[in-house]
Amino acid sequence: MTYFEAAGKSYVIWAQHNEIKISCLYIGEVKKEEPWKLISLPMLLTKPEYDWEKVRYAVNEGPAVLQRDGRIFVCFSASGTGPEYCVGLLEAKAGSDLLTPQAWKKIRNTASYIGRFNG
Repeated sequence: MTYFEAAGKSYVIWAQHNEIKISCLYIGEVKKEEPWKLISLPMLLTKPEYDWEKVRYAVNEGPAVLQRDGRIFVCFSASGTGPEYCVGLLEAKAGSDLLTPQAWKKIRNTASYIGRFNG
């Protein structure tokens, strides 16, 4: 589980199997003083949907949160742990309602997206 704060609120993101036993990421709001207790309903943040997320295993797990320039990024592990291993990326605008699916954009081609920040 990964804890982070944004716009004065506290959140956690964790990996959990969905109803068909696929590892997905969920997000929920918590109190800063008790980050192990959800104060919101959990929301499905991402599930494996692109081919690169489903090589050998359909997996989205291991979230890491970065905040920069008014944006919130969630990096996550996808696929198996061999040569097929890859990292996915979600993005939301700071200040948006992070518990709504519309707040998040899943980057289809992470390598191309990250390349925009180099150079």
